[in-house]
Amino acid sequence: MLKEALKKRDFTEDAFILAKAAAIVRSDILNHECFKFTGSFQKNCQENSSPSSLQSLISLILNGSNLKDQDRHESQACLSASQVIMYNVKKKLSSKLNARSRHVLQREPPLPVYIGLNVHQMTRSKKLINQFYKMGFSISYDRVIELEEWITASVCERFEEDGVVVPAGLHKGLFTVGALDNIDHNPSSTTAVGAFHGCGISLFQFPTKANPGETRNPIVLPPKTKQHCLLEGYSVVPAVALAPATICVPKNQNSDFSLRSCLSEENSNEEKWIQHALNLLTKDNLSNADDIVWAAYHASKQLQTEDPPVICALLPLFYEKAATPAMIKHGMDVQRLAIEHVNPGQIPVTTFDQPLFALAKLVQWKWPALYGESVHVVMLGGLHIEMALWNTLGDMLEDSGWTSALTESEVASSGTADSFLRVVHLTRTRHAHQVTLLALHKLQKEAYLQSGSSVSEVEWRKEMLRRCPTFLFWDLVMKYEMLIMMFVRAHREKNFPLYIEVLEKLAPLFFALDHVNYSRWLPVHVKDIKFLPHSVRVEFEQQCHWVLSKTCNKFSAIPIDQAHEQENAHVKGSGGCVGLTENPTAFQRWMVSGPEKARLLREFVDMYLPDVDSDHPRSFRNHEQGLSTQIRFQKQVNSLIETIKKMGNPFSDDFPELVKLDSRNCVDESVAHDLFCLGRNRH
Repeated sequence: MLKEALKKRDFTEDAFILAKAAAIVRSDILNHECFKFTGSFQKNCQENSSPSSLQSLISLILNGSNLKDQDRHESQACLSASQVIMYNVKKKLSSKLNARSRHVLQREPPLPVYIGLNVHQMTRSKKLINQFYKMGFSISYDRVIELEEWITASVCERFEEDGVVVPAGLHKGLFTVGALDNIDHNPSSTTAVGAFHGCGISLFQFPTKANPGETRNPIVLPPKTKQHCLLEGYSVVPAVALAPATICVPKNQNSDFSLRSCLSEENSNEEKWIQHALNLLTKDNLSNADDIVWAAYHASKQLQTEDPPVICALLPLFYEKAATPAMIKHGMDVQRLAIEHVNPGQIPVTTFDQPLFALAKLVQWKWPALYGESVHVVMLGGLHIEMALWNTLGDMLEDSGWTSALTESEVASSGTADSFLRVVHLTRTRHAHQVTLLALHKLQKEAYLQSGSSVSEVEWRKEMLRRCPTFLFWDLVMKYEMLIMMFVRAHREKNFPLYIEVLEKLAPLFFALDHVNYSRWLPVHVKDIKFLPHSVRVEFEQQCHWVLSKTCNKFSAIPIDQAHEQENAHVKGSGGCVGLTENPTAFQRWMVSGPEKARLLREFVDMYLPDVDSDHPRSFRNHEQGLSTQIRFQKQVNSLIETIKKMGNPFSDDFPELVKLDSRNCVDESVAHDLFCLGRNRH
C-alpha cells in the first residue's frame, strides 16, 4: 500500500516550491554584503556573514518550525551550515565536468578563514588544508599564506607607527606584567638540519569592571606595503659583558613592609578540608555538593569574581636563546618600553624561571640605576617553584616504597608513579600527593586509636616523633605536602601574604635535599618581594595582580609564568616551526605573525566556542567539582589506605629504625637524620 501511495503522489508541486525558495535565498546570497577579513573577527561576524533568509531556512531544516523560538539566537550548527553554503555558491556553473573549486573573496565568511588559519597553526599541513578547501570548508593554502604575509606586514607597520613593539590587543591605562622564557622546538625528523631555541616575551594586563582600559585600534588588512621587518631596536640584541665575579650586590633602597601573619589561619583551613574529606571517605554515594577533592572544597568556599579575564599578548619571537645576559637585558628593555607606552609611569614587573632569574639578578646588580630593584621588579615564577618543590619532595620519597604503594593501589601505573618523583606531569603529580596526604592522615589517626594511649593525640604524636624515625619520616612528608598545597592555594586564591609566609617555611627543604640553585636563589626572591616598591606592593597586596585569571572559574588563578607557557603553546601548536628552521623567510614570517595569529584564533574561540556558558552559573565552578572526579578521588584514597595497611602502617612502627614502606628493609642510620633541622640550619 505504501508503494502505491508513493507512486500516486505528485512531487511536481513540491519541486516548484523548492525551486522558488532556492531562487529567493540564492538571490539574497548574491546580493548580500559578506564579511571581509580585515585582521580581526568582529562581534557577530558569523551572524552578519550570510543573509537572514538563508539562516532561517537552515534553522527550519535543523529544528523544524516553531513560532515561539523566532527571536532566539541561531545555533553554531546553523551558522556553520549557512557559511559553508555562502562560501560555495557560484554565480555561474562551469561547463567543465572536473572544474577546480573556486571561491570569490566577496563571499568569504569567517568560518572558512578560521578553519584554514587554525589548521595551519596546529599542523602546518598544506595537504590537509587543501583537502578541506576542496570539500568547501576552508580557504586554500595559498590564501592562508597570503593572510600570513598580510598579518606580518601589518604588524610591522603598526610597530613602525607606534615607534615601539606593542601588540595591538593590549589596552592603555592598565597595570601590566611580563614574562620571559625560552621557546624551543626540536625537529624529530632524522633529515632535519636545524632546531629553534629562541626567546618569547609575554605581556599580561588586568582589566577590572571599574577600569576595563582604553582599547587601541586593531591592525588592518591588507597592509600598505608587502615588506615586513621589525624595528631595529627590537630585533637587534646588543652584546653585553657581564662577569659575575666582579659584581657587587647593592643595598636594596626599598623599605620593608609588614604583612599580617595568616599561616596558622590558613593551616587550620587545610585541616578543615582534611577533616571534611575524612568524614566522606566512608560515604556510599557521593553527591555534587560533597566536594571531597582539595580544589573542589576550596572552590566551594570562594566567591565568584566580577572582573573580566586577563588580557594576554605575546611579542614577536627572538632567534637568540633566552639564557644569555644580553637577551635578558634586552628583554627587560623591551618590556620597559612596551609598558611605558601602554601604562606610563608604571614600574615593570618581569617573571622568569630559576636559571633566567639568576641572570636577571646579575643584570640588576650590574646596572642598578637602570635595572635595580627600585625601577624594575623581577620575580621567580610560581609554576617553576611548584615543580621544583614537588621534585625535591620526590627526592625525599625516592626508594621509600611510595611509588610501589601507588602502583599496587591502582592510583597510577608503575611508570606513571615513578614519573611523579621527577614531576613529568605537574597536575598528575599534585593529584597523587593530595591522595597521599589524605591517606596518611587517615592512617595516623587509626594508629593513634589502635595504640590505646591514654594521652591526647597531640602528645602521642610528639612522643612518636621523638623516638620513631619511620613515624618522623612520613610525618615530614605530610607536613611538606601540606605546605606545598598551601603554596598552590596562595596562587589560586590570590593570597599574597600566604605566598610569602609559606615560601619562607619551604625554603629549608631545598637546603636539606641539596638543591643548590633554588636554595641559593629562592631566599633572594623572598627578600625581593618583601622589599617591593610601594606602587607594585599596592598592586600585589591590594589588587592581587601578582597572579592572573584567564577564566572566570573559581579557584583557577595561575602564576604568570604558567600563563606564559600557555601562550608559547598557542604559538607553536602541534606543528610549531616544523620545516621552517631551514627557510629564513618563512621562519621570520612565523616569528612575527605567530603571536598575532594565535590572538586571532583565541578571539574567535572566546566569542563563539567558549569553555563556559555565561548564562549558566554552574559553568563557573572549578573543573574538579564534577561528581566523577569526587568519586574517583574517594576510591583512590581508600585503595591507597588499604594497600599501605597491608604493607604495614608506618605510624604504628614503634622501633628505632627507619624502614621502607614496601619491603620493610631497614635504611642506613645516616639516612634517618632529621632532614628538617638540617635544612633549617643551612638556611
